Amino acid sequence: MCIEINREKRKLEIAKIVQSHKEGLHPCLSCKVAPKLGYEYGKETKTVPEKIEGTNKMKLVDKEFNYEFFTFYCPSCGFRAFPFDNIIAAISCWHTTNTPGNEFYADRWIELREKQKAEEMAAA
Repeated sequence: MCIEINREKRKLEIAKIVQSHKEGLHPCLSCKVAPKLGYEYGKETKTVPEKIEGTNKMKLVDKEFNYEFFTFYCPSCGFRAFPFDNIIAAISCWHTTNTPGNEFYADRWIELREKQKAEEMAAA
C-alpha cells in the first residue's frame, strides 16, 4: 500500500532544505545565473519479491511506491544537473558540477552540456 504524502507540507520541507543550502549553490558556470529546482513526484508500480508466509519461498508481487526526483537547472542556458531521488544529492551535484576555477569540473560541464544540446536537437 502506498502512503499518501501531504504535498504542500513536503514542498515547504524541500524549500527549507534548499534555502539552508543556498549559499553553497554556485551560479551556472556558463551564464552565472542562480539555479532553479526541478521537482517531479508521483506513484509507480514495481514488481518486488515477497516472502510467502509460513514458507521459505518467495513470490513476485506488484506494489505501489511514491517517488520524487530533484534536479537543478539553469533557467538561462538550460544546463541540467543529474536527477536524484534525494534533495541533498541534487544540491551536491549542482554544487560540484558548477564549481568555479576547477578545470576538471569545467571540462565535465562542457561535455555534459554538449550531450544535453545533442539530445535536445535529436528530440526536436
